[in-house]
Amino acid sequence: AVVSTQSGHYGRELSDQVKLLYPPKVWDKISPRLFATFWSLASPDIILPSNRYTGEIARIEGAIKQVNDNEDLAQRRKDKEVERHKDLISKLKEEHKSQEVNHKLVLARLESEKDIWFASTNSTKVDAIMQFLQVCIIQRSMFTASDAIYCAKFVELCHKMQASNFSTLIYFDRIFSDVSHIVTNCTDNEASR
Repeated sequence: AVVSTQSGHYGRELSDQVKLLYPPKVWDKISPRLFATFWSLASPDIILPSNRYTGEIARIEGAIKQVNDNEDLAQRRKDKEVERHKDLISKLKEEHKSQEVNHKLVLARLESEKDIWFASTNSTKVDAIMQFLQVCIIQRSMFTASDAIYCAKFVELCHKMQASNFSTLIYFDRIFSDVSHIVTNCTDNEASR
């Protein structure tokens, strides 16, 4: 993502623009930087499916072996198929490397920002978590199944990185006690995500 490698200056500009979206009381509970970061990233920025790349490369290598072992194919056809598969492996390796670089940059950025996300002195942890749920998690998780997975992984990162003032226990308490009512009001399509 373009924003995933943003400089500090650009991040501050984006945070200033974000402040215009909600009344000041929202920003008393969570930082505009958290909001901007959460909404500017996507699943590939925080989830690196290395096993999928490895598995797909192994599957293609198996296909190359099958082509080479196939005695019914002319040598010219075999060479063409093998070359096509090798090009695909090369592209997958390049893509994986590019994803790895982006993933590391994003994680480094998140690590540097995590302590300001919930750092408000004007609110409690419960208030901050509820605000985060309201303006980030609930809204985005209703878009698509992929967005719901992104939300879960983002929260997992908040927990793993030990973001200051983020309580995983309070987060799940709010999910199971307050937010569960929202699910009962969802359409079938929304609830199936």
